Amino acid sequence: FEQLMAGILAADPETAALLTADRLGMSAAAAADAAAADSHSGGHGGHAVGPISGQVPWRAFLRSRAVRALMFTHFCNNWFHYTMLAWLPTYFTDTMSVDLMHAAQTALLPPLAGIAASAVAGPTADALIARGVAVPTVRKLAQCTAFLLPTACLVAASLPTDNSSSTVALITAALGISSFSLAGLYCTHQDLSPKYSSAMLGLTNTSGAIPGILGVAFTGMLYDKTGSWPVALFYPTICFLLAGAAVYTLLGSNTPEDYDVPELNAPFVFEERVRGALAQPQAALSHVQQKLRSLMPKLPSHGDGKKH
Repeated sequence: FEQLMAGILAADPETAALLTADRLGMSAAAAADAAAADSHSGGHGGHAVGPISGQVPWRAFLRSRAVRALMFTHFCNNWFHYTMLAWLPTYFTDTMSVDLMHAAQTALLPPLAGIAASAVAGPTADALIARGVAVPTVRKLAQCTAFLLPTACLVAASLPTDNSSSTVALITAALGISSFSLAGLYCTHQDLSPKYSSAMLGLTNTSGAIPGILGVAFTGMLYDKTGSWPVALFYPTICFLLAGAAVYTLLGSNTPEDYDVPELNAPFVFEERVRGALAQPQAALSHVQQKLRSLMPKLPSHGDGKKH
């Protein structure tokens, strides 16, 4: 990767600057000038292109309302995917009276629909932005499409019916349309901070991994208690999709934010309290060790022994 970037820097400094510079830290022109100066000096000049510090401002992320809203949106998105894909074969087996092999084959339809929808989501968002629609509007429109239309499909799928084909079609459509998150949720990290977008995605994806641990087990326990697939599988997902759409629309943001402000990376109050709580047992243990050492008799050294 470093060799590739070095080649781009030598051939086209302006493009290299746009790929590596933080747009909050310097303008494209300033970054291009720095990159050109660096290329003329053989790549060892005093102009640094890209992040100067290797530390990721995790505290600044957590202090940002936009990032917290993004974490919750990612949680809701993954609750839908993890619980549905984990339980669909069993759901189809119970409701369609088919064996597990045919149920698993049927469960392949939603991911295929998601591939088709993702091929539409990106170009559609790009076309809207090219026509002058504001980026935040495009992102929120895409995310609401990814959450609200699947909600309507799941509500319809949860209604009693003898037509299993319509239920399969509704679930397939729900999971397929949810791929519009690729033009909403998954683009927001880059909108907020090109410099730290990869680290921010790791943070939000951590919250998105929780449904894979808790959501799948919760769905199974709820089904054991109620014996109802709509109650166990559909209704919790519907609630999370509605909540996620509301939080992303009302609290989310696509305006670039500067996470390198020192005040934003100051320790939280709870960190000091945790350090203090951990220091007390350590201090007590150290005191006990000192007491034990003072009570234990000193052992004679090897040179003090006498031969008889």
